[in-house]
Amino acid sequence: MVLALDDYSFVREAVRMILDPKHLSVQVVEAETSEQALEIAARRRIDLVISDIIRPGMKGLEFLRVFKNSYGAVPVIITSAMLNEDASGLAYAFGAYACLLKPCAVDEFLLTVAGALQQRAINSRPK
Repeated sequence: MVLALDDYSFVREAVRMILDPKHLSVQVVEAETSEQALEIAARRRIDLVISDIIRPGMKGLEFLRVFKNSYGAVPVIITSAMLNEDASGLAYAFGAYACLLKPCAVDEFLLTVAGALQQRAINSRPK
């Protein structure tokens, strides 16, 4: 299951549409706030989070730090129209799988999501 976290409903809907069965056969659950996302993660098995950086309440980088502290094996893709080197550097330091500048090409987005889901599958295998 992919968790799409963004304060704009049209962005969450775009993620849902791009990840439809024609591209990647995954379920998408949506959250508008970091707090909602953390509640969802506590109740459901999340395989990937796609999170914007800038939103009301707990910002994306703080969410990333908190989320990875509890769910370290779950990859997180950070997206933002305001992405810069400082934000990307912090995101990677907090454990982001990838950082994508919005808007990004659908092919780039799908490749990044597929890679993150593959990493999650590998990390979830019994040892």
